[in-house]
This record gives sequence, structure tokens and C-alpha cells, in this order.
Amino acid sequence: MTLRLLEDWCRGMDMNPRKALLVAGILPTCGVADIEEALQAGLAPLGEHRLLGRMFRRDENKNVALVGLTVETSSALVPKEIPGKGGVWRVIFKPPDADNEFLCRLNEFLKGEGITMGELTRVLGNRNGPLRLGQGMIPEIRAPMLAQALDEALKPTLQYLRYKKLSVFSGRDPPGPGEEEFESWMFHTSQLQNA
Repeated sequence: MTLRLLEDWCRGMDMNPRKALLVAGILPTCGVADIEEALQAGLAPLGEHRLLGRMFRRDENKNVALVGLTVETSSALVPKEIPGKGGVWRVIFKPPDADNEFLCRLNEFLKGEGITMGELTRVLGNRNGPLRLGQGMIPEIRAPMLAQALDEALKPTLQYLRYKKLSVFSGRDPPGPGEEEFESWMFHTSQLQNA
């Protein structure tokens, strides 16, 4: 089971994959009421959600269900597994792109401070050529303010990268309990390398 199924299913339904979950490992004998009951109990921290559809997966001899969320959610809130009829069901979630999330936060903060990204890069020393006074050079007084801005903007991202436990990846398909799928494991591993 891969993240690709979640992305493809969402693309086919014209919906944002970050506003959806895939629940795998559901017994074929489970009805809609059984699935909704397990989702209600297991996904309560995520707020409002609804069952959008289910599908039989021949390779696992189990069903998967697509669950729609009303809002994008933090990956910290999404459980890896939920208890369901006949055992534990895996929850597959598309994690947010940490780089994109960081840049959005940084841009918002800089906009609030009245500073452009170009000014920030010049203060940090990433100059593509000699600056002239007419190019909006930043007075050195603003440098401490920018350092504080970067510290505040980086703090949530660095905390996420530092404290998230690297899960086990065994290469099995489907992954066992407590194991990650390759895509999410690789995403987390690459984020740790870049930190």
C-alpha cells in the first residue's frame, strides 16, 4: 500500500490529498456502519471527517477506505493505526512539505515586518553582485530584527524535525504494525539529513 493510491484516488475525485486519509487493512466483511464506527473512535482528534468510499485490494485481500477531512491537519495529530473490526487498521496520510510550510511561514512573518525576501537574502550575505545604494540596501539596524524573525520562523520546523521519532522501515508490503511506508519514511529521513 503506497501513498500513491491516496494521491491517485484524491486526484480522481478532484480533492486535496492533504485533506484526506486512506485507511487500510479493513476486513471485506466490514460494512459501512462498522467502518464509520471505527473511524469515529479512532479519528476523533482530527475533528469532522466522513467516509468517501471504499475499495477492495486484491493483493491484501482487504478493503481500503478514503476518508475526507474538512481541513488540512497536522501530521502530529494523525494516528498511524486505529483499532477496527478484525484487528488494527493502518492510516495513510500525505505529510505536508516541510520546506513549503517553512517558506509560507517565513513569507508571512516577513510581510508582517515590512521586509521582502530580497532584503532578507542580502542581509544574510547571498548577494548575486555588488549592491548599489539605490537597490534598497537594508540598514544594519534591521539585522537583529531579521535574526529574530528567522529564529521565530525556523522554530516550529526545527522542532518538528528534531523531535519526530524515525519510524522503522522494513521494506515489507504491507508494512507491519509500527512500521512506515517507504514514501513517508524516505520523506522523514531526507528531512533529517537536510537539518
